[in-house]
Amino acid sequence: DKKIADKNTQLATSRKQTSVSIAVMGGLSRSGQWYAAKKNRVFCLMGGVELDLRNVNLPPGVTEFNIYTLMGGVNVIVPPNVAVDCDGISIMGGFDNKANAPKTTNSQTPIVRIRGVALMGGFEITTRLPGESARQARKRRKLENKARLLSANASSNASRRLGS
Repeated sequence: DKKIADKNTQLATSRKQTSVSIAVMGGLSRSGQWYAAKKNRVFCLMGGVELDLRNVNLPPGVTEFNIYTLMGGVNVIVPPNVAVDCDGISIMGGFDNKANAPKTTNSQTPIVRIRGVALMGGFEITTRLPGESARQARKRRKLENKARLLSANASSNASRRLGS
């Protein structure tokens, strides 16, 4: 744990402060092992952007993404151990946050803060495990929801039996 904490502290002090990514009538994809700056700005004009944060070594604290899209789409994929704080404005478009934040956070939990504006475009923020495809993630979430419902029904039935 100490080695990981030292590595995260070193990354937090050595990483870039700002980064700008632009996609105009085309696509932009950031995936694999890469380093996110403390403040990231993404502009998308009639194109598509995918930011895959599953293999990014995010240090503790806040990493900001300010995303602006006009007639385009932005997909942000976060790992399950990262808390997501997002706000956005969508005009003639959509803003969809499907990220599952960790149940508990502490000072060592990385936080991704996403702020955005979508004009005739959209954002989607999802949680996926490293190496997991969108289809595999949908199947996993479906099974998790089913297990949660079965567990709730079982505890409900047990409490009825005890109350009778």
